[in-house]
Amino acid sequence: MNTWPHQKWNPFFQLDYHNGIFLTGPIPVPGGAWHIGFGALILPWIYMGTQKYNECKLFADGWEVVARGHEPKYLIIPHWNLYPFTPGQPNVLIPLLLLTSANKCQFAVGSVRAKDGPVAVSIFKVVGINQACNEWCSAPTSLCVNWSSVELGFTWGDLVAGLLCFAFDSLKSYLENLAFGWLTGKLPKGLFKGQMKGLLGALGLPKIFRGAGGKFASLSEELVAKTIGSAGAAIYGELFGGGTAGTAVGLDKIDPINMISNGASDGADRVGAWIDGRSERFN
Repeated sequence: MNTWPHQKWNPFFQLDYHNGIFLTGPIPVPGGAWHIGFGALILPWIYMGTQKYNECKLFADGWEVVARGHEPKYLIIPHWNLYPFTPGQPNVLIPLLLLTSANKCQFAVGSVRAKDGPVAVSIFKVVGINQACNEWCSAPTSLCVNWSSVELGFTWGDLVAGLLCFAFDSLKSYLENLAFGWLTGKLPKGLFKGQMKGLLGALGLPKIFRGAGGKFASLSEELVAKTIGSAGAAIYGELFGGGTAGTAVGLDKIDPINMISNGASDGADRVGAWIDGRSERFN
């Protein structure tokens, strides 16, 4: 099976599920919906994400090639909600969703390694599958559009290694969200209620719904707290997980979860190499 390497200007779109507060009319409605966002792999070049572009020394078709773990962040726009709430019923938490947005390259060819690791690829040539941010954990809900004249062989071992990286990243993000959700739950009760009442008042919500002890304000506060917990997990991942900010000051070198993540990626590559080394036996 042949694939195309992921390059600097490859665009992508993603669907991700998020909770929020949706403007369906005079009374905003808490709930959840699928959102759509767009971006391009060039974002980490402008410090929007985790840089895995091999010091700009590896090219295909005249453009820089990226490695597994290359992760655009923060500017995956517009994050409009599509279903069950429509774009005409916007989520007021979209600014926080943009802050925590991410799109990671996971599928790669282990036999072609660059400075930052195995070269990331689109497994269906024109279309690749990336990992996207979601409410509870990251998931492979993103498609990356590619074009190239360079073909890289993709093996069963590469497939298994990529699936293992997807699975570990999902588990890691799930546990981080649980941890930060727990920490947010320890904040003083009612901490965000005043701010939520002010926001709901600015949106024209009748006072009966935003008055003292209003159930809606309490529910909205809970949603905001959960979203702030997700934002904390994302910021933590950027500072300690090998992102631009963390790498600049070396924080990624002292974080145990980042070390485990790097070890898991290396382990996935070793499993893939083991499978490829015994492929004749499996045929």
